Amino acid sequence: MAALASVRRGRAGTCVAFAGALGLGKSSLMRELEGRADARGDLVLTGQGSEWEAGIPYGVTSDALSDYLASLPAPDLERVTDGLAADLGVALPAVASAPPGGAAVEAERYRTHRALRELVGRLADRHPLVLALDDLHWADGETAELVAHLIRHPPPRTLLALAYRPAQVAAAVAAAVERGSRDGRCELLELHPLTEAESREVLGERVPPATRPNVVRESGGNPLFLEQLARAAGEVAGATAAGAPADADVPPVVLAAIESELAALGPPERALAQGGAVAGEPFEIELAAAAADMREGDALPALDALLAADLVRTTDAPRRFVFRHPVVRRAVYQAAGAGWRLGAHGRVAAALRSRDAPLARIAEHVERSARPGDEEAAATLLEAGRAAATQAPATAARLFQAALDLLPAGDAAHRLEALVSLATSLGAAGRLEEARETLWEVLGELPPERHDLRARAATFIARLDHALGRQGEARALLDLTLGELPEPRSREGAALMLELVMDHLFTAEFEPMRVLADSALELSRELGDPLLEAAALAGIAHAAQNSRDIPGSLAAASEAAAILDTLDDSRCAPLLETFWWLASAEDVLERWDACLRHADRGIRLARRFGVSFVFVALTHTLAVALGWHGSLARAREAAEETVDASHLSGNQTSLAYAYTTQCFVLGQAGEAREAVAAGELGAELGRQLKRGLYVALPHANLGAALVAAGQPERARTQLLEARSRGALDHWVGRCWWEIWMSGAELALGNLDEAERWASAAERTAEEMGLAGRRGSALAARAAVTLARGDVPAAASAALEAAELLEGCGRTPDGARARILAARALAAGTVGAGARDGGEPRDPDDAGPAAAVAQLERARAVLSEAGAPRLADEAARELRKLGLRVTRPGGRAASADGVGSLSAREREVAELVAAGHTNGEIAAALHLSEKTVANHLTRIFTKLEISSRSALAAAVGRGE
Repeated sequence: MAALASVRRGRAGTCVAFAGALGLGKSSLMRELEGRADARGDLVLTGQGSEWEAGIPYGVTSDALSDYLASLPAPDLERVTDGLAADLGVALPAVASAPPGGAAVEAERYRTHRALRELVGRLADRHPLVLALDDLHWADGETAELVAHLIRHPPPRTLLALAYRPAQVAAAVAAAVERGSRDGRCELLELHPLTEAESREVLGERVPPATRPNVVRESGGNPLFLEQLARAAGEVAGATAAGAPADADVPPVVLAAIESELAALGPPERALAQGGAVAGEPFEIELAAAAADMREGDALPALDALLAADLVRTTDAPRRFVFRHPVVRRAVYQAAGAGWRLGAHGRVAAALRSRDAPLARIAEHVERSARPGDEEAAATLLEAGRAAATQAPATAARLFQAALDLLPAGDAAHRLEALVSLATSLGAAGRLEEARETLWEVLGELPPERHDLRARAATFIARLDHALGRQGEARALLDLTLGELPEPRSREGAALMLELVMDHLFTAEFEPMRVLADSALELSRELGDPLLEAAALAGIAHAAQNSRDIPGSLAAASEAAAILDTLDDSRCAPLLETFWWLASAEDVLERWDACLRHADRGIRLARRFGVSFVFVALTHTLAVALGWHGSLARAREAAEETVDASHLSGNQTSLAYAYTTQCFVLGQAGEAREAVAAGELGAELGRQLKRGLYVALPHANLGAALVAAGQPERARTQLLEARSRGALDHWVGRCWWEIWMSGAELALGNLDEAERWASAAERTAEEMGLAGRRGSALAARAAVTLARGDVPAAASAALEAAELLEGCGRTPDGARARILAARALAAGTVGAGARDGGEPRDPDDAGPAAAVAQLERARAVLSEAGAPRLADEAARELRKLGLRVTRPGGRAASADGVGSLSAREREVAELVAAGHTNGEIAAALHLSEKTVANHLTRIFTKLEISSRSALAAAVGRGE
């Protein structure tokens, strides 16, 4: 197949998906693909979803990987799992050498996904790998998340082959396949029923002519049903299944055909088949015997009979067996009878406990066999849920719900604990509406005197409303809960008041927000609680800056930082949101050193204390601040983490802003095409946002990316849509919109309009009094001035803009301004009044020589910041001036491409080509991420390329 050849030719991974209803041949195509790959010498690993094991976290991928990993010699196993064990604990408990816990918050489940991706990539180092996952519609939620991640980030040298029923597969998988098929990362093959002529051809002479039309009609063109009815030689055509309940997927006639096979078995064989159906897929003979309540000596002859009848088949593992088809297992399971199955699941649970099996496997059978009021079973389910909560919240939610169903109605304490755990896991799994409903249930079950817990529940409901885009809806609940407190002048009262402050921020009601924040500050000081005081001051900083009081915002943020920086970690734990509130205010105020300090600390504490929503919010803030500050390699990593975490949250609002953040960061790095791709995803999701402070951001940032990508007409359309969604009402972001609008109009040749918006940006920036905004507005003015032909004024304005931008820490933007200044300097002369770095400029330095100096300075800054495409822009300008631009170290380009790289650069290049991120490369080579970014900058410059995909292609040609 072309997909196999593609993986073998290059280092990039790809995906193929077989989608169709039950029985249309998906599994047959998978087996054909696996056979061809195996014949070529590729490594083939297969996993299969199972209807009754859908609750085991990462069950399908564990099925694919565990046995192979366990078969590796110890040195090989250590090599492929080195550094990954902590993040593989839940996904591969049989081979992980360390307990789970590498991801301390649910939002960081992507670390498990990245670890599994890295593991698969390492397994493909020596031979191309086919990872075949069948019956994916029965996969657990965590496997579905992982598969979506692997489609978005294909492991190197790996073909990911998927088979599923589209009507039943998880939405995350369906969306990833659909998007992958659009952008070329996944080939989707949709299967359809056979025609009547094709069905007759498949049947051949196996069915008597008299019954052949009935068999064709009953099969509906379904190859599986056709085959099953052919097995029965047409004897059951038109029959109904007697023992099994009706099944929407399988016609009664097909179930009846399978039952006829079962009826031909003796009692021991039938009992063992039913025990295998209960034990799992594939089933171990010992567990099947335990389920059937048989001794192993009696089970083995029965197994031989089942194999001879082709009801079950062998696997690569000597003591594991599978049914001929999942439909056969379903029919056997249903035919066993509900009462017998209860006892069988209980016997399997006991057998698993005796061998210290993972809690998730035990819980699957406990859940299917325990009776209401069974406290031991409920405790098992609660323990299994807590073990899974961090890395498998969907599974944890199911287990907590199952425990609730077993707990006695009078066990209020355990019920409340299970409800809170259920709400937390539902939220982490992206089921926000269900989490909200569960929290309302918590409120209903709380004793009236537990005002502290009522306040916490109301606070979390408000946060879920914000995540769901239901801004302001929880305000009545917050007000009511605050009013019911026996002592409003309490910490609970202050916490509720602060949540009201943030609720007003999201609804852009700044005057009442300031009143509430001032009241919260007064109360926090009355209580003598410095953490609450810092949080209230952060709220004041937001209210002030959105009310055009930048000095007041700066003062409040400074005071909040002074308090927060003196508190030890344990004192901060009760209200980690403070770090997000403060860091996001500092980002607006252009205090990026402080913003990064508080964002980094908040993320560390969110991991330590397991506060997922704070982690997600702070990754957004961190990525943006790093993008402004010029740490672009790290900004890319943070933006990617933001996208991955938001995908897992199931929160479309968060995901819209995550893609918007990624669009911004990539734009800062000069990667315009990639920025547009991310921005389009953000804008698509952003159209669903109905209300809130930031609903215009996705469209505004996409507009900026389109300006940089040379698509000004589309840019203007997006920017006008942002204006219609309130871009100009958001004062702290207004300046950016005006600057981007000026850029779009300038690119369209509308100089008067471009100048109008540049002037508006200058007025807004002057009103704000922030150096970075003034510098950006001045750069917009310089671009318009240069287009009008006023070369001296353009150069002077651009150089002044560079000084302002560099002075506030935005060194890459300063370098961009210097490139603009160089274009003007190359075109004319500048008077001595212009300044460069604070020193008077000699008039003799004007013109091309001065332009060269500015370009070389800009190129060095951009290379160091991790913006190779922008550095290339400076290099192109230098070549226009007649300079021969050499690569770092003075080495010119060589004809042999990657042969020009140093040994270390070649190592980095090969890891990039293999699909590794900068963080993964840093870990593999024991380098810092900044060093990896610097190596990449030099590699891009030497090879005269500007993207990781181009580097992968260059490495492939070199090999």
